[in-house]
Amino acid sequence: MKFTIGKIAGLLGGILTIVGTLLPWATISGGSLASPLVFSGVGAGFGPWIILILGLLGLILVMIEKRVTGILTLVFGILAFLLTLLIYAGLTAVATAAGGSGVLLVVDYGVWVTLVGTIILVVGGALATRESKRPAMAMAPGMAPPMSPPMPPSG
Repeated sequence: MKFTIGKIAGLLGGILTIVGTLLPWATISGGSLASPLVFSGVGAGFGPWIILILGLLGLILVMIEKRVTGILTLVFGILAFLLTLLIYAGLTAVATAAGGSGVLLVVDYGVWVTLVGTIILVVGGALATRESKRPAMAMAPGMAPPMSPPMPPSG
């Protein structure tokens, strides 16, 4: 197995995406809350679990040396990135609903690790797709390449 730049980027992006979903994502304090609410990625609903699964699938698929798995890694990275942005935007709505006015939402480092991981996963998928070889026509060992059909006699 040969480690290419695409595989290394995909591995790094997948690992960062997975680790980022386990880290704290947001702290909500103030307003009518008696104590701060801390949301870790996987503790904030099923969305981060989907991001974790997409990161894991991307991490696995980038190691398979096929063009289609590189494309799937790219797609899973994009989906994980968009879902992370959607959850990040949703945290603001949760903060307002939970604390009312005067609430303070602090975005923790888990969101940023996840976002960076998904971006690196997208780059890794794109590079792995580019680095993969297109399938060649398979021939049995010892066979000569096909010949062109004979030309009809001129005359």
